[in-house]
Amino acid sequence: VAAGMVSALLVVSRPDLGWRSWLMSGAIAGATAGLKLSAMPYCFGLIAAALVARPPRSFPMRISALAVGGLVGFALAYGAWGLRLWEAHGNPFFPYFNDVFHSPDVASISWTDKRFRPQGILEALSTPVRLLFSTQDFSEIAARTPLPIIGLLSIASLRWLTRNQSTTPRHAAIIVAAFFVSSFLVWAVQS
Repeated sequence: VAAGMVSALLVVSRPDLGWRSWLMSGAIAGATAGLKLSAMPYCFGLIAAALVARPPRSFPMRISALAVGGLVGFALAYGAWGLRLWEAHGNPFFPYFNDVFHSPDVASISWTDKRFRPQGILEALSTPVRLLFSTQDFSEIAARTPLPIIGLLSIASLRWLTRNQSTTPRHAAIIVAAFFVSSFLVWAVQS
């Protein structure tokens, strides 16, 4: 997941890109999400990156190319498997989203485990610190991970290191920050 999404982000981390770069980025992200559905929050991060990218007048082009690329990439990576699940169970994401698709093969409920969702904004915002001590608030597996803190520190470092540089490195820092923060927030509150 990381390799695909970082590649998609790298493609669009420069200013004044044309629609082909955004199309390619969307295709990479869509294919990554098609191979691993839990990568979907990072697709929202790319939408945030498109929102802050320059020039502002090109936003409709960026978001359109990103969406088309994302849909094509997702269809190519997930389409055959989704079709197989649809034929076998009447739900292309079986057993997930069965509260929407109502496959007769499992209960028509949401398969979200509410135990692992933050119980408010403070709990969501404290997630990077809490992950330093244990992941059991977020999954059954007991582990520790400094990755969200490293990500936040990296963004702060990137911004500090580019403070006196040309607009291109600063622009890249803004895109990376928008991607990381929005992806993290979507992940933290996803249902």
